[in-house]
Amino acid sequence: TAARLATQAGVEFAEPDRVVYPQLIPNDPEYPSQWHLPKISAPAAWDIITSSPQVVIAVIDSGIDSDHPDLAGRLWVNTGEIPGNGRDDDRNGYIDDVNGWNFEAGNNNIEAIPDGIDQNGDGTPDEQVNHGTLTAGLAAAAGNNGFGCVGVTWSATIMPVKVFGDDGTTFVSTVVDAMYYAARNGAFIMNLSIGAPYEDSFTPPIQEMWNRGGLTVCA
Repeated sequence: TAARLATQAGVEFAEPDRVVYPQLIPNDPEYPSQWHLPKISAPAAWDIITSSPQVVIAVIDSGIDSDHPDLAGRLWVNTGEIPGNGRDDDRNGYIDDVNGWNFEAGNNNIEAIPDGIDQNGDGTPDEQVNHGTLTAGLAAAAGNNGFGCVGVTWSATIMPVKVFGDDGTTFVSTVVDAMYYAARNGAFIMNLSIGAPYEDSFTPPIQEMWNRGGLTVCA
C-alpha cells in the first residue's frame, strides 16, 4: 500500500505507521560502563532474545567461581557421570567430571581458588585467578538481576575447562587436550582467551569442533 501511495501525485513519501518501543536495558549497576555491548547492538538483540540456556560455552581458562552471583547455577552438568563415585561412568577418560575438568591439576576441581603462590615468579601471586570468571561473565553474566554486570546472553550453560594456574601460564599441549574435551563433550562454543601466537596444534581440535557444528572463539 505504501508503494502504491508513493506513486500518486502530491505524495512526497509513504511508509507504514509501525510500532516502536524502547530497547531492553538491564538494571545491572555496571552495565553503563560496559561500552562494548551497545557497540555490538546487544540491546537490540535483547529485544528478540535474552537467554540461551541450551547453549553450552566451554570456557578454557583459569577455572571459575561457581558461587559468583552472576554465574551461580549455570554450570554444565555431565549427565553421564555419577558424582563422587570415583569411576569414569561415561568412559570419556575423565573420572567424576561432573561439571568439567581441570587439565592443569588433572582432577575435576574447576574452581578459581587463589593459592597465594607466585607461580611464575613475577612478584604478583594469583594475578590471573579471576580471568576465567571474568571471561565467563563477559559471555553469560546474569542480566537484569540488579547485580554486577551483564553478559552478551543473560543465561547460558558454562562448561569450565581449567588449563591455567593462578598466575596464568600453561602449555600448548594442555590447551589442546582441553579443546578436544570441549568438542567431544557437548560444547556449542569454546572460548580461548589466550595471549600467545597461533600454533598448528590448535588446528585439529578447532576443525573437530567445527565438524561437530560448534564454534571456536579466540582472543
